Amino acid sequence: MTVEELYLKKVLDEANVDVLCLTEGQREAKIEDAERHRYGRYWIWDSYFNEKNRQLWLETADALKHINDQVLEDIQDYIMLEAFKGMNETQISQLVEFDQQERITNHKKLMKKNQDEYFK
Repeated sequence: MTVEELYLKKVLDEANVDVLCLTEGQREAKIEDAERHRYGRYWIWDSYFNEKNRQLWLETADALKHINDQVLEDIQDYIMLEAFKGMNETQISQLVEFDQQERITNHKKLMKKNQDEYFK
């Protein structure tokens, strides 16, 4: 299988969709929905770039949707390292711990009653 076929299979498996039951248009819509759910949307700011390069910008935005997970993690790591510049290890640990506790608290708020056994 090609990389594109493997990617298509992965996206459709994650979306829990039977490929054989879909038309080409439906398949593309499902893939786009799954990608939008996973990576968020992208948009092009009109007049932000030279209009003669519009197609290049659109192709680049489309290509960025297909960055593998390891590259995304590297980008996230770089952003975090930039954010932590000038902080010592204790400050970073406190910030990470606070963030983790806040995420757990927010996640618990979304759960049904008595379903938070994992977080005890």
